[in-house]
Amino acid sequence: MRSMGTKFQRTFEVLTEGSWLTYLTCGTLAVLMSWVMSGCRIGNRTQNTPPSIVLNFYEMAPQKYSAHVQLKNVSAPVTTDNMPISAVPTFLTNLLSNPIGIQVDSSQGRAALFNPAAAPDSSGNVSSMGVNYNVSNNTYSMESTADEAFNTNCSLNETLSATGAVNSTDSGTSIGKYSIAGHNQLVVKMDNDFTAATAGGCDSTMTVIMNCYNDATQCQQTTTNDNLALQGFFQDLFAPYIQSNLITSNQIQDVTSMGFQLNYQ
Repeated sequence: MRSMGTKFQRTFEVLTEGSWLTYLTCGTLAVLMSWVMSGCRIGNRTQNTPPSIVLNFYEMAPQKYSAHVQLKNVSAPVTTDNMPISAVPTFLTNLLSNPIGIQVDSSQGRAALFNPAAAPDSSGNVSSMGVNYNVSNNTYSMESTADEAFNTNCSLNETLSATGAVNSTDSGTSIGKYSIAGHNQLVVKMDNDFTAATAGGCDSTMTVIMNCYNDATQCQQTTTNDNLALQGFFQDLFAPYIQSNLITSNQIQDVTSMGFQLNYQ
């Protein structure tokens, strides 16, 4: 089973304060943990599975999606408890399915959460989220961070975390072709902070980002494809908050931090 967390990087240059500066995108996908459960495939594709590895399917439905944005020179963050499902990044909505598959390796204290309906790659592997798993009480957690410098004055700090618990009721019910072993409770959090090395250090950078978000020709890259790629990165980054009507695209330049939380039960 291969994790989504294999880190990808694309090199862009962001023009700020008159200088071309390197920016390595990290993005939400990249902060997922990288973990490979060697020798394991999903469902009926499992081969040579050791006894310590157990695969079950759990019912899990969204309960609440919330988000917040902090703007500079504003004392309190803008918040909502009604973030639309369309605003949730697709890498999470594609992964957090109902039912969700959880494959536990008790010998390692690890587990992988995955969408059982996801199409495997040519090697029979599917994308997953790797977590630390406590077999004594069937709880799990993960946290991964990424720090990416836009330039010497401003950086983006990303944290993705998840906590959950499995209630193995052995209900005897099914969802589609999957026999349900119980319920899965899960909380996923994403936090993004724009950190300035000195007071006002992110101001010009955030203006560049806002302009790039609104117009790919303003991303100031060397090729059209690079302009579109960088614009796509920023559109994915800010989409949960703009689609939730917390901010407009023209307020991107004032954002100092933002985050969202997904609750499943």
